[in-house]
Amino acid sequence: MRIRVGSNKISSGGQVLHVEETISHPSFTKFRNDIGLIRVQGNITFNDKVKAIELETKEVPPGTELLVTGWGTTETGDSEDLQQLKVNALSDAECKKAWNFVKEDILCTFKGKGEGMCNGDSGGPLVWSNKLVGVDCFAHP
Repeated sequence: MRIRVGSNKISSGGQVLHVEETISHPSFTKFRNDIGLIRVQGNITFNDKVKAIELETKEVPPGTELLVTGWGTTETGDSEDLQQLKVNALSDAECKKAWNFVKEDILCTFKGKGEGMCNGDSGGPLVWSNKLVGVDCFAHP
């Protein structure tokens, strides 16, 4: 397995590193704790296209505009180019109304019917004011 950093193309540019180890969350289930770590062989080269992102510690207010990116499926199929979309944070009540299995530690977003994250976007960042507030776990556009 390999990862690519520093490119907006899924199969070219940037730096490619081999994966040495993947570590899943010990309490992972389909909709809970869907996060893990990847240890790569070698070092990631940080530059103007590859940077660390700060974690946001504040709770995201409902209605806040957030940015999500990913290589998920679009109307025309899979994309070679990194896609981005602005979405809005939902309140816990709105989220539970739409998806009754969701717990309070999940941040739900919405753009519009038929718009949003899709297959292939999982693991993508959810960003507010240049800080990471979430990681795409599942989507239902």
